[in-house]
Formats: sequence, C-alpha cells, structure tokens
Amino acid sequence: MLPRFGATVQLALRGHFHLLAAPLEDRAIDCALAVNLHGAGGALLGRVGRVTGEVSAEGVATERPLAGTVALRRGAYTRLLLALRFDGDDGAPRALRGYVEALPAAPLATVTEVPFSLYDVRADEDDEVGRGVLRFDARGELGAALRSLRLRVGAA
Repeated sequence: MLPRFGATVQLALRGHFHLLAAPLEDRAIDCALAVNLHGAGGALLGRVGRVTGEVSAEGVATERPLAGTVALRRGAYTRLLLALRFDGDDGAPRALRGYVEALPAAPLATVTEVPFSLYDVRADEDDEVGRGVLRFDARGELGAALRSLRLRVGAA
C-alpha cells in the first residue's frame, strides 16, 4: 500500500468585487484561508481538500467564518476549483466559487489570481449576485505561506 501524503497551508487573499445590482461600485474583499489538502499515494491531483477561514466582503460580510472545499483537476491545464460558503452580515447564506488555472504562457500571473462569482444560496437555485477577483500577493505573502506549509505522511 502506498503512503498517504497531505499538506496544509495558510493563505491571505485580497481583491475586489462588485454586486451585479451595482456594477460600477467596486468593493474590497479579504479572505484568510487555511487549506488542508490530502491525497493518496503521493497524488494530490483529483483530490478534494478542506478550506476554513474568515472573509470580509464590503457590504456583505464582516469577519465571517467560512468553510468549503478546494479541488485539483487536470485537463488541458491544471485547474484548482474553490467552493466556499459563509453567512453574510444579514444572516443570508452565501457561496463564493472561483478557480485558478495555471497557464504556461504566464504561470505566476495565473496562479496568483482567483476570478470568482458570489452567490445567494437561500433559494433552491443559487442566484449569482456578484463577481470579482481575489489575488495572492506573491511578493508580500509568499514567505508567510511557505512558513505555514506543513507536509504530512499518513494524512487521511
């Protein structure tokens, strides 16, 4: 049996978004995430990891806890899918869904930006209410992220 490998890392993402009802009003968003990836046999591709943390989205959520998943998928390019849920300041459930796609032409630029959509998940169907971009500041945050990185053998 192959050993199981895993990794955890802390990430700080900052960016901006707009609500579809007010597309010209730019708003700030900050996410502090703890990402827990776990795999089997050394392969993390195709596995789903857990994400916990906190989000502040101007006019929507102030220091609210969030939880969700991150999944690595391999197709023409490697894609990381992010699906997070949190309750807004008004108590309404929200979802933030985004992705990172590593493109060979601009690898650093593409892996540090997370385009996302914001959803209101109160109804049977998720209603998209906003769009934005989160960014990982590689120059300012890479050292902290690497210091927080923990590799594990035998992770579940």
